[in-house]
Amino acid sequence: MGGTEGPCFITCYESAPREPWVSRVTIKTSPIKGKARLTATLRSSGTPIGGADINIWRLENNEAKIIRAIPMKPLDGDFDSPAEEAYVDVGLWGWPDGIYMNISAYDANAQRGSALPIGISVMLGYIKFDCEEIRTE
Repeated sequence: MGGTEGPCFITCYESAPREPWVSRVTIKTSPIKGKARLTATLRSSGTPIGGADINIWRLENNEAKIIRAIPMKPLDGDFDSPAEEAYVDVGLWGWPDGIYMNISAYDANAQRGSALPIGISVMLGYIKFDCEEIRTE
Protein backbone atom coordinates (compact mmCIF):
# COMPACT_ATOMS: atom_id res chain seq x y z
CA MET A 1 0.00 0.00 0.00
CA GLY A 2 0.97 3.61 0.11
CA GLY A 3 1.48 6.26 -2.48
CA THR A 4 2.98 5.88 -5.87
CA GLU A 5 5.39 8.14 -7.69
CA GLY A 6 4.41 6.93 -11.14
CA PRO A 7 1.01 6.76 -12.79
CA CYS A 8 -1.59 4.80 -10.89
CA PHE A 9 -4.48 3.33 -12.88
CA ILE A 10 -7.86 2.53 -11.37
CA THR A 11 -10.60 0.80 -13.34
CA CYS A 12 -14.18 0.70 -12.11
CA TYR A 13 -16.46 -2.17 -13.09
CA GLU A 14 -20.10 -2.03 -12.03
CA SER A 15 -22.85 -4.38 -13.16
CA ALA A 16 -25.22 -1.53 -14.03
CA PRO A 17 -23.62 1.88 -13.54
CA ARG A 18 -25.80 4.94 -13.66
CA GLU A 19 -24.85 7.13 -16.61
CA PRO A 20 -22.65 8.94 -17.18
CA TRP A 21 -19.96 6.81 -15.57
CA VAL A 22 -16.29 7.12 -14.76
CA SER A 23 -14.52 4.21 -16.41
CA ARG A 24 -10.88 4.83 -15.54
CA VAL A 25 -8.82 7.18 -13.42
CA THR A 26 -5.11 7.81 -13.82
CA ILE A 27 -3.30 9.32 -10.84
CA LYS A 28 0.18 10.74 -11.21
CA THR A 29 1.69 12.07 -8.00
CA SER A 30 4.58 14.45 -7.68
CA PRO A 31 5.56 14.54 -3.98
CA ILE A 32 8.35 17.04 -4.71
CA LYS A 33 5.83 19.50 -6.21
CA GLY A 34 3.23 18.53 -3.61
CA LYS A 35 0.56 17.80 -6.22
CA ALA A 36 -1.27 14.95 -7.90
CA ARG A 37 -2.98 15.02 -11.30
CA LEU A 38 -6.09 12.88 -11.60
CA THR A 39 -7.27 12.17 -15.14
CA ALA A 40 -10.61 10.41 -15.66
CA THR A 41 -12.35 8.81 -18.63
CA LEU A 42 -16.04 9.80 -18.61
CA ARG A 43 -18.62 7.96 -20.72
CA SER A 44 -22.30 8.13 -21.63
CA SER A 45 -24.30 6.14 -24.16
CA GLY A 46 -25.47 9.23 -26.02
CA THR A 47 -25.94 12.45 -24.06
CA PRO A 48 -22.84 14.70 -24.03
CA ILE A 49 -20.86 14.88 -20.81
CA GLY A 50 -21.55 18.08 -18.87
CA GLY A 51 -18.69 17.83 -16.37
CA ALA A 52 -17.23 15.93 -13.43
CA ASP A 53 -16.19 16.59 -9.85
CA ILE A 54 -13.75 15.19 -7.33
CA ASN A 55 -15.78 14.94 -4.12
CA ILE A 56 -13.94 15.01 -0.80
CA TRP A 57 -16.12 13.77 2.03
CA ARG A 58 -16.15 12.30 5.52
CA LEU A 59 -18.57 10.27 7.61
CA GLU A 60 -20.40 12.24 10.29
CA ASN A 61 -23.07 10.47 12.34
CA ASN A 62 -23.05 7.63 9.77
CA GLU A 63 -23.85 10.02 6.93
CA ALA A 64 -21.58 11.18 4.12
CA LYS A 65 -20.88 14.90 4.32
CA ILE A 66 -19.18 16.50 1.33
CA ILE A 67 -16.41 18.78 2.54
CA ARG A 68 -15.44 20.06 -0.87
CA ALA A 69 -16.24 19.39 -4.53
CA ILE A 70 -13.47 20.22 -6.99
CA PRO A 71 -14.60 20.63 -10.62
CA MET A 72 -12.60 18.73 -13.22
CA LYS A 73 -11.52 20.36 -16.50
CA PRO A 74 -12.00 18.83 -19.96
CA LEU A 75 -8.70 17.68 -21.45
CA ASP A 76 -9.69 18.89 -24.94
CA GLY A 77 -11.09 22.23 -23.72
CA ASP A 78 -14.85 21.49 -23.87
CA PHE A 79 -17.32 18.99 -22.46
CA ASP A 80 -19.30 18.35 -25.64
CA SER A 81 -19.36 14.64 -26.45
CA PRO A 82 -20.49 11.33 -24.85
CA ALA A 83 -16.86 10.32 -24.19
CA GLU A 84 -14.49 12.76 -22.52
CA GLU A 85 -11.20 12.88 -20.67
CA ALA A 86 -11.11 15.27 -17.71
CA TYR A 87 -8.40 16.24 -15.22
CA VAL A 88 -7.83 18.05 -11.96
CA ASP A 89 -4.73 18.86 -9.92
CA VAL A 90 -5.00 18.41 -6.15
CA GLY A 91 -2.51 19.27 -3.44
CA LEU A 92 -0.99 16.45 -1.40
CA TRP A 93 -0.58 18.40 1.85
CA GLY A 94 -2.97 19.79 4.46
CA TRP A 95 -5.67 17.10 4.42
CA PRO A 96 -7.56 16.11 7.60
CA ASP A 97 -7.65 12.47 8.71
CA GLY A 98 -10.78 10.48 7.97
CA ILE A 99 -11.58 11.82 4.50
CA TYR A 100 -12.70 9.89 1.45
CA MET A 101 -12.58 10.80 -2.21
CA ASN A 102 -14.63 9.88 -5.26
CA ILE A 103 -15.25 11.11 -8.80
CA SER A 104 -18.68 11.54 -10.33
CA ALA A 105 -19.65 12.79 -13.77
CA TYR A 106 -22.83 14.46 -14.95
CA ASP A 107 -24.30 14.88 -18.40
CA ALA A 108 -25.44 17.99 -20.27
CA ASN A 109 -28.90 17.56 -18.63
CA ALA A 110 -27.32 17.64 -15.12
CA GLN A 111 -28.01 13.90 -14.58
CA ARG A 112 -25.30 12.69 -12.18
CA GLY A 113 -23.93 9.19 -12.67
CA SER A 114 -22.40 6.56 -10.38
CA ALA A 115 -19.42 7.70 -8.33
CA LEU A 116 -16.04 5.96 -8.53
CA PRO A 117 -14.31 5.75 -5.13
CA ILE A 118 -10.59 6.47 -5.02
CA GLY A 119 -8.50 4.74 -2.36
CA ILE A 120 -6.57 7.23 -0.23
CA SER A 121 -4.95 7.43 3.16
CA VAL A 122 -3.95 10.54 5.10
CA MET A 123 -0.98 10.60 7.47
CA LEU A 124 0.14 13.79 9.18
CA GLY A 125 -1.83 15.82 6.66
CA TYR A 126 -0.22 14.13 3.62
CA ILE A 127 -2.54 12.34 1.21
CA LYS A 128 -1.41 9.08 -0.38
CA PHE A 129 -3.26 7.23 -3.12
CA ASP A 130 -3.57 3.55 -2.24
CA CYS A 131 -2.66 1.52 -5.29
CA GLU A 132 -2.93 -2.03 -4.03
CA GLU A 133 -4.81 -4.16 -6.59
CA ILE A 134 -4.22 -1.45 -9.17
CA ARG A 135 -2.06 -1.75 -12.27
CA THR A 136 0.88 0.65 -12.00
CA GLU A 137 3.17 1.59 -14.87
